[in-house]
Amino acid sequence: MNRTNQIFNGFLKFPKKEKFLMDFPFIPLKMEDLSNWTKILIDAGRAAYLAIKDMMGTEFAREKLSRGAGGDITARIDQIAEDTLIHRLQGLGIPFVLISEEIGMFYWTGQARQTLSSLDPSGFDALGEKPPSHYIIVDPVDGSSNAMRGIPFSCVSLAYATGPHLSDLKIGILVDLQNGNVYSAEKDHGAFRNSIPLHCSSINKMSNVMMATDLDSSLAYKELIMQREHIYHAVSKRRILGSCALELGLIAAGSIDLLFDVRGILRIVDIAAGLVIVKEAGGFIITADGSPLADGVFDLSPKFDLIVGCPGIETQMISFLRES
Repeated sequence: MNRTNQIFNGFLKFPKKEKFLMDFPFIPLKMEDLSNWTKILIDAGRAAYLAIKDMMGTEFAREKLSRGAGGDITARIDQIAEDTLIHRLQGLGIPFVLISEEIGMFYWTGQARQTLSSLDPSGFDALGEKPPSHYIIVDPVDGSSNAMRGIPFSCVSLAYATGPHLSDLKIGILVDLQNGNVYSAEKDHGAFRNSIPLHCSSINKMSNVMMATDLDSSLAYKELIMQREHIYHAVSKRRILGSCALELGLIAAGSIDLLFDVRGILRIVDIAAGLVIVKEAGGFIITADGSPLADGVFDLSPKFDLIVGCPGIETQMISFLRES
């Protein structure tokens, strides 16, 4: 019995009538239609939410299994969420590339998986395949430490792209694991939470900003605080919440005004969905030197700095960065 079947037959205790164990509820007629992909990703994200929502904070959720492709330890809750997503997506029966926090990168031919080390076109030539037009970037549980401890701030993150580059991102989906709220955005069609339009806050002074950040007690981060001390002091409030993806959703909703994370450790799976959602809600996205986020090929290796916020403080934020 393979790993996915073990998880669905053994670990999950939900009744078989649950939606995520049923056949896919609709057949997309035009796979190039973004609205179909939005429905697909929401369905997969909700399936993962149903699979793990009742185990958060339990010893079962915290059971350590292996080290994932992203470098972090994979816990049972991560494993089940990822397998649930893959189960749903492979059920479509169409080719796509998956880039995920735990399992890494693979190409689903519609019938079988082919592990990928990169998204270079020559790799697909070697497989006798054309480069695909569907790319799905997922973090099965963004904020795993919170979810394992039962701290109510984590989410499932899914993004869709039509090519292998950041500039090809078209859809972002976040499913809040505490309440099932769905954040969604399609490029050029706005951002939403449970179908209600989202817009970044209208804050226009740094002194009024609620800022999310992330730091730890290492020497490197203590030095970072000292280098950027004027920014930490410039804002009204600072919060360390523990899920970059969900923080981006809250920026889109206007609940947070700024995300300041210049540790240089964020990966594409942490940010892909949230970037689409924030951009569609009117927010700005820059790096630690004030420049736009550079385009690049999807990979789990590159690490990012990220500064994201409401439009009214962008110029002020860039000025503060130049003072560092």
